[in-house]
Formats: sequence, structure tokens, C-alpha cells
Amino acid sequence: MLADGTQRLFFTLENIPPYGNRNVSITVELGQRERYGLISEEKLDQYLVEERFIESKDPRITEIAEQRRGHSKAETIENLYTWVSEYLQEEGYVARDQGALHALESKAGDCTESAYLFSALSRANNIPARVMAGYVSSGNTVLRSRDYHNWAEVYIDNAWWVVDPNKKNFREKQADYIAMNIISGVDNVNRESQRFYGTSDDIELSMN
Repeated sequence: MLADGTQRLFFTLENIPPYGNRNVSITVELGQRERYGLISEEKLDQYLVEERFIESKDPRITEIAEQRRGHSKAETIENLYTWVSEYLQEEGYVARDQGALHALESKAGDCTESAYLFSALSRANNIPARVMAGYVSSGNTVLRSRDYHNWAEVYIDNAWWVVDPNKKNFREKQADYIAMNIISGVDNVNRESQRFYGTSDDIELSMN
């Protein structure tokens, strides 16, 4: 476990013959916090800056951001969500990340580009936003690879909220989004900001 509460597993697989394989099965019991998304103001700064794939300072991004700016942060993020939802055409899964500016210029993208573009527009309006990686599924189920998804989260009303233009979800169905990783910003948030948690005692591992 890292100092910030992030849990990572590392495997060293030895003596695998050519064309051989090893199956690794991991079972984790996760708890869900009653309150999550708590984060100090200084740690929000990392979700306001420009970075790779989130070109929030590019003039083409800032122009769109200014045009969609509302009278409040809540109105602004709803305007941005609506615009991205209507502007981008779904082009199916793209293996390589291309970023917000590419999505803006091509008017197309998958879930990742949708999240990048929304996050860039939000940051251009000085609203903290981040791109998440995980799964979307409702109810008790076994997660499948096809459930994998990327989406945006925006910090407003003292919490992180799901904003997913790709799936047309604006600050709803929070419990359906199982975040596994933050793929934007410096991943040094404290553990209290995480929606799910587990302990080392909750992990079962088997190999064959």
C-alpha cells in the first residue's frame, strides 16, 4: 500500500515456457464510503492545469469554454456537458489516446476523448476536472472487459461528480461508476477522496 492509500499488486512470473501461460485470479472485497470526494483545496490545483491530452490553455479550447460559461459553476458544467454530448460523434473504441484538441478538431471520439474534451473545457473555466478509468455496471454483477469505460469527474459542491457525455449521464447514477484509476492529474490524492476501499486482508490471490 502506498502512502496515499493506493493499493497496488505486483507479480513476478517465472519459468513460463514459450507459448505457455499462467492464469492469475484476484478476488477483492470492496467497501464503499458513506462520504467520498473529500479533498483539500491545495490538491485540487493539479486538476486545474493543462497537461497532455487536456489542452485547456489552447486558444481553440478557451474560446469554446468562454462561449459556454454560465452564471455559476453548476450552470457552466451543464452547458459544457450538453455541448460535448451534442458535438462529438461516437467513433467506437480507439486504442490510442488522442486528446481534447484532436476531439475538438475531428468532432469525433470514443469515451476517452469525450472525457478529455469535457475536462479541458472545465479546466479552462477554472473548474477542477479529471479523467477516470474503471467500469460501469449497475447492481451486483461480475465485471466484464466490455464494461470498461473512461469518463470525467468534476469537483463541485465539495465533492467529485460523474459527468459522462459519452453515455449521456450528468451527475447521476454515481453508484454505477466503479473507478479504478485516475488517468489525469498527479495521482497523489488522499484515501478519503476515493469512493471504494479495501484492505490487504480482503484480497484473495491464486495462480495456476
